[in-house]
Amino acid sequence: MKNLMLMLAFILVVGSSSAQEQDQKRRGGPKHGKEMQLQHKHKMAELLDLTEQQEKELEQIRIQYQKKQMFHQLEVKGAKLEVQKMLLEDQLNEKELNKVVEQIAVLESEIMKNRVLMLFETKSVLTPEQQMKAGRMLQLKEGRGRRY
Repeated sequence: MKNLMLMLAFILVVGSSSAQEQDQKRRGGPKHGKEMQLQHKHKMAELLDLTEQQEKELEQIRIQYQKKQMFHQLEVKGAKLEVQKMLLEDQLNEKELNKVVEQIAVLESEIMKNRVLMLFETKSVLTPEQQMKAGRMLQLKEGRGRRY
């Protein structure tokens, strides 16, 4: 039984890392992703006709958001690793396992709340016309990917 659980955990970990590697290759690797992010930021600034002040404010909001998100995402990863560890034990403790799963749900909820807060802060920096343009771009992105 223990060998079966170990094999299952190994398959999950190897499959997960393999999928991540394939995803990075498909995207052109980590460097390419950062370059695309920078290109996207410049394109958005141009399309929304942002002032220098707006660009600075939006960059501060983005940095503040990323700091919060990185912390929460690390906590989620740690909790998920804890679940994997618990699943490898001979005797599963359902109560403790549920406790960690609940913790993951709370953390993921915080991640979503932070994202919504960031969107409201971003909106407060934009003019009504820029908000309308950004809204249309967001709708297109959600509907068909990043198309402007």
